[in-house]
Amino acid sequence: ETPAKAVRTITRTKQFRIGVYLFAAYVIGYAAFILAGSYAKDMFKAAMLGMNVGTVSGIVLILATIGLAIGFNWYAGRTEEAS
Repeated sequence: ETPAKAVRTITRTKQFRIGVYLFAAYVIGYAAFILAGSYAKDMFKAAMLGMNVGTVSGIVLILATIGLAIGFNWYAGRTEEAS
């Protein structure tokens, strides 16, 4: 099997598409966080739970990313077992 054919085979799987969608969700969330931190500095300085909104939203973004990674790892493992 040629490398080009292997790449085509991998990129056409449902598992790959789901990984791309999750990565896109992460990139969009991170971009929104960066843009909000750049253009809405006053909002990020506001207090929430004893911390500023920027800190809280950064923590939420990190936890969401960890959740995405764990969820995809679980899904990928389940898919591999089914094959």
